[in-house]
Amino acid sequence: MSEPDLAHAAIALTLLLVAAHGGRRLFVALRQPPVIGEIFGGLLLGPTVLGLLLPDVRAALLPTSGPIAVVIQVTAYLGLLLLMFVAGVEARSLFSSGDRRLVMLIVAVGTVVPTLMAVLFLVVVDVDRFAGPAASKPALALVVVCAFTVISVPVISRIMLDLGLLNTRFARVVLSVAVLEDLLTYVALAVALSLAGASTGTAPPLLKDAHLPVGWLIAYHVVVVLLFAFLVLGVAYGMMRRRGAGGSVSRKSVNGVAGQLVLILAVVGVSSLAGVPAMFGAFVVGCTVALAGETGAAAERTIRGFGVAFFIPVYFAFIGLKLNLVTDLVILFTVGFIVAACVAKTLGVYVGSRVAGEPPARAVSFAAAMNARGGPGIVLASTAFAAGIINQELFTTLIMLAIVTSFMAASWLRFRMPESPAPEDRPPVDTSASSPPSLARG
Repeated sequence: MSEPDLAHAAIALTLLLVAAHGGRRLFVALRQPPVIGEIFGGLLLGPTVLGLLLPDVRAALLPTSGPIAVVIQVTAYLGLLLLMFVAGVEARSLFSSGDRRLVMLIVAVGTVVPTLMAVLFLVVVDVDRFAGPAASKPALALVVVCAFTVISVPVISRIMLDLGLLNTRFARVVLSVAVLEDLLTYVALAVALSLAGASTGTAPPLLKDAHLPVGWLIAYHVVVVLLFAFLVLGVAYGMMRRRGAGGSVSRKSVNGVAGQLVLILAVVGVSSLAGVPAMFGAFVVGCTVALAGETGAAAERTIRGFGVAFFIPVYFAFIGLKLNLVTDLVILFTVGFIVAACVAKTLGVYVGSRVAGEPPARAVSFAAAMNARGGPGIVLASTAFAAGIINQELFTTLIMLAIVTSFMAASWLRFRMPESPAPEDRPPVDTSASSPPSLARG
């Protein structure tokens, strides 16, 4: 890059960062999910607003091709990797929560019912016209199923924090369900990305000279995604535990920020060579940090800090930058998709809660909270779009689903949940000094 290109890239990233944080502050003040504010900031700079009012200015400041566009895309992609790492770390709440029977019933019924309704939706509605260049019907179907089932841990965490419910039984159950379902969603998304690559005959680097049939490529991708998750989780968890117990490798060097960043990049590189989506590799690394408990927690908080301050906001602003609500929003289909997805998730969570013995009012609150798609829904949409699984119109629909359901969950819980936790929701009294709960990303 030349010096003028470098200056232009710095200005473009500055604009995205200011817009993202400005939108975030605005939505925090309105007591709405901050992540939606970051997308809103990018939306203002994209074709929906600035591109419509001042197209020449928008093209000059934020070009869609050339070295400046590449810098923005790479920065946004690094934000995605850090976001997936942080999402994996959120699994820590799963391993310390109770109410296993309630959680597992909600996960089971709350996943099966939306999945069945998503299949019914695919039968009734012709979604093939929303397929992307990959033209993979199985991958497209998996993305639609994931859109019906996904839950947002960050959005729910922020809502619970604002309501003073973060340490209650209600919040623990909701977050545990969300973490488990996000694990399932990201595995399914990784398989969908692999199917998309296999359907076009694109073999991973390790098999580029093998010339395997498409059927064998699909089978390879599905198996390697599952094996990769178990292998990396097992090996990395064992290494981190060994270091945490005072193993031969320096704890400072292994559990420090540099060590975790090296682990993320190494796993992402290896996973990409093997044909496993890079974002899934970063997610699995985050899960290993969660499994290791407090081992490396300080370094993780540092990585989370600069990720939340710079890379992740740029990623969400980049999502808004790609949205064009003027030309790509199919209103009737989008409304129907949102209604179908909300009904499916509400029914599944409600039935699961009632089967577990929860009263109707509490079951409704569980269903409302678990309808928020938020960040994971946005990752699902952007990743599937980048892989060519869906087109621009379905990408816009999935982003609107994530935004609308996050608004709905926040509004419902603020309106319906009591100002103080119910007796069974209050956490046990702890007379010892304790630090305030960490803020999950909104």
